[in-house]
Amino acid sequence: MHHYLLAYLFLFTLGASAQEVTRRQLNLNANWEYLARPLTDIAELASATVWQAVSLPHTWNQWDAVDNAAGYRRDASWYRKTLPVADYGAARYLLYFEGANIRTQVYVNGRRAGEHVGGYVGFRIDVTELVEPGRTTRSPSASTTATTPT
Repeated sequence: MHHYLLAYLFLFTLGASAQEVTRRQLNLNANWEYLARPLTDIAELASATVWQAVSLPHTWNQWDAVDNAAGYRRDASWYRKTLPVADYGAARYLLYFEGANIRTQVYVNGRRAGEHVGGYVGFRIDVTELVEPGRTTRSPSASTTATTPT
């Protein structure tokens, strides 16, 4: 099983007229941090110290099928990224993931933004109510697990 995580930030702003919509897209694939610990309490992330620098797409178990170690890792992991969020007025801020396997919970500024179940299907989460435009935002933290949901 491969585990991929790709993310984009989409901004939709209203222009001078109600029918004019401007779309801004920011690729977020570079400069993420990855934590290979299945933490269940998001408050524990602040004290975690073993984050690994990664870029997306990333898969944490790519070598499990071919290495000499017994077993195949099937557990939750965390990804996080800090980014500045520009103030675009009445913009909607959407995070778009091209894929994250299998169950993904997305947090922005320590608050749960949404969840997606599925492996290779893109999904988006509206984070407008969770970001603070004009400030740097810890966004998103994504907990992903390879456990098949029941």
